[in-house]
Amino acid sequence: MRSMLAVLLLTGAAQAAERHFNFTVLYRLSMMYGENCPPGDFGQHCEPTYRAYEREGALYYHNSSANTGDPGIEFPVPTVNGVYSNTDVLVIDGSYRAVPTVNGMVPGPAIEVDEGDTVVVHLHNMLHNAATTIHWHGMYQRGTPWMDGVSAVTQCAVLPGERFDYRFVAEPAGTHVWHAHHGIQRPDGLFGALIVNKKKEATPPPAAQVCDGPAELMVLSVWQHQGTEDVFLKRDGSGWFPRGPDAAPYQWTRDVSGKLVGEVPFRSGLINGKGRFGNTSALPLTTYTVSNSSAATCFRVLASQEGKALRVSVDQHALTVLASDGMDIQPVAGLESVIVFPGETFDIAVTPIGAARTSASLFWVRAETLEATGGDLDAVGVHDARAVLQYRSPSSASSPRPADPMSTRTDCALFPGGRCKVLNCPFPAWPPAQHTDCIAISDTRRVAHTHVEEGGAMEEHFLNFVFEPAINNRRFVSPAAPPLTQPASNGLVPCNDTLCDVSAFPHQPCECTHTLEVAFNATVQLVLMNMGMGGFGMHPMHLHGHHFEILRIGYPPFYNDTGAVCRWPKGTPHPTCLQNEDIECMNNTGCARARWRDGKRPVLNTVNPPLKDTVVVPPGGYVVVRFVADNPGWWHLHCHMAQHLQSGMGMLLVEAPELLPKFPPPPGFPRCGNFQDTEEGARHAAAARARWEELREV
Repeated sequence: MRSMLAVLLLTGAAQAAERHFNFTVLYRLSMMYGENCPPGDFGQHCEPTYRAYEREGALYYHNSSANTGDPGIEFPVPTVNGVYSNTDVLVIDGSYRAVPTVNGMVPGPAIEVDEGDTVVVHLHNMLHNAATTIHWHGMYQRGTPWMDGVSAVTQCAVLPGERFDYRFVAEPAGTHVWHAHHGIQRPDGLFGALIVNKKKEATPPPAAQVCDGPAELMVLSVWQHQGTEDVFLKRDGSGWFPRGPDAAPYQWTRDVSGKLVGEVPFRSGLINGKGRFGNTSALPLTTYTVSNSSAATCFRVLASQEGKALRVSVDQHALTVLASDGMDIQPVAGLESVIVFPGETFDIAVTPIGAARTSASLFWVRAETLEATGGDLDAVGVHDARAVLQYRSPSSASSPRPADPMSTRTDCALFPGGRCKVLNCPFPAWPPAQHTDCIAISDTRRVAHTHVEEGGAMEEHFLNFVFEPAINNRRFVSPAAPPLTQPASNGLVPCNDTLCDVSAFPHQPCECTHTLEVAFNATVQLVLMNMGMGGFGMHPMHLHGHHFEILRIGYPPFYNDTGAVCRWPKGTPHPTCLQNEDIECMNNTGCARARWRDGKRPVLNTVNPPLKDTVVVPPGGYVVVRFVADNPGWWHLHCHMAQHLQSGMGMLLVEAPELLPKFPPPPGFPRCGNFQDTEEGARHAAAARARWEELREV
């Protein structure tokens, strides 16, 4: 399926334009056919009519009637060129559930604009019972910080029935993603691609030099069969009991390093909104059909999943990574796979290895979780999302939906030296038997030959992302009103620094609105840590309003015989894990207060470091990032695992607060906040009641 939206070739525009998009947020039921409304018109009362079901790779329905109990007659669900239209039936993975959507689609509509265009999105919230906002992930929002879309931080949430217009300049160019940023709505289906095409340049970027034609869109997600609020409450509470309440609960899964991966059970994975529950059905998957004369097939990969990282590969193909989070890097070729964390994007090219293209025309595209032990892996096997890469002659006519590929995962023996290379690992090594080498994202280099630019004075801050989800033992509490637009009534919950610095895991962290002020034009260096007793899970950290330079990733050491960071002695409830020793944590603070050991800062890469807006902080280690604070605003810094953020792993960078009055929101911008009764309020109510009594007497 050739995407008309994802274009890595240079397109550019003669001049900036204003592009308008309509986003209607509403619920749909998956696996339901028929709408009581015109095609494509998803109004508030457009209800599905018939329940669809799968048999031998096709969908059918009975025109039954709940009014009469008549079972009806079986009919096939119609297709267009062998594809089921989202207008007719929202298939997803074949499960039945209510799904919040944008324009009735999962993923939602892709936005494609040119760099410098003004994007105007007309949002209409038609959810029956929930507010929402949309975040434009990766957009700088220079001069328009109140359009960043963070509920209770940059705007009031858009209530059911309300409308809100987003207006911002498309900057920077590249592959980005939009998604809901209210509560934990994003993984439910409120996400989509945001593609910003580059302006014409004298020197084409790596993607334009490598890719043979337009790129394909690959939106990754992990799908649950219940709403994310239900999932969150179980994750934060008693967990799951797949074999009954009197049996053992669901066991959290771990990766090959021994660190935590899956806090919630895996149901199915999706690529472009299509998957198969349990890998047992023959539902149609996303199929990428390309010419067999293509030298390289390119993809824009976007990660919208709730938490689990996904390892992307194509059977019998090698990968070349060209960009990440919209920023070009010097091509990294000869990869077996790349690991993509929630919030990240990658531009990749895939080329067949040896005679792969002549030996078969169909290949699996895989996006596998990193789960290696625990959970239900023994019963289910690999947890993944799949799509199909199909080669065909340019002159051949379109064919029906292909059968499943018979391809197998690429053997590491086919790569140079007999070893697989994997980019963006969250741990330092793989087990020796897997013949696999990790390449850290910090080992990539951006295309421009530059040194790290510094603004004003340098300031360095140590921030520890650990369980129970918190940063420096401070569990984030959302303000009662957006502090950016309502500074006089923001309802911030202040942090008691003396108490917070010693509220380390496994104790309850303090709960407050964690903020950090940074001076305008300062060079800000953040040491993002994942250390101490609570440093046992991975955290993809995202910063709004900026890209940052990745200067170093400090991994923990590992055991040479296993490649693992942790050992788990028999009979113990917790593993024994190694930690990086570059950083010294102050006693009894859970690393809420930390410093470089012996005052010795490790060597940082300041020549051509990669630029990203999301980076995973490895358990037992740290990441050093740097940016110039030249964009005044209240910018969210948080873990991009939706349930970690909802549990409190976030904070606010207050950038150049003295300059924020220069960027007031537009006239009529919505206001919200607490209302609490007071003595004055009681007198007002009593006076109003008295006036009513007077009217009644008249």
